[in-house]
Amino acid sequence: MTGPTLCGIELPADLALDIHKFLRVHLLAGPVIELPTVPRRHIVLAATTGVSHNAMATIRDHGLIVHTGGARIPLPPTYLLTGPVRWFTAPSSRTTLPPLVAVSAALRAVASPRWHGAVSALAS
Repeated sequence: MTGPTLCGIELPADLALDIHKFLRVHLLAGPVIELPTVPRRHIVLAATTGVSHNAMATIRDHGLIVHTGGARIPLPPTYLLTGPVRWFTAPSSRTTLPPLVAVSAALRAVASPRWHGAVSALAS
């Protein structure tokens, strides 16, 4: 369940993968839930302490769903009508939640044309 210090950002799986890569490079990657939906969707868990309204606005402006204020997030091994909820990246004793502002910054970065150019160059 979300609360005053935890939220979940629900987004398409491909975008979640890019955001997760960005956060991992900056040593900020945290737990990510894989939902059994078509098309695939993930929920990136994030810390909401000290949240800026700009960070929340950026996330919502990109059409992502932010689960806050006591919303329930299905955690593994929950089984939904469409199948089992799984960890894409499971939490561990070394895992911390990325701040919501870091997820927002990652979203801005991976949504930019420069990100896609850099990823294409690395793949070549």
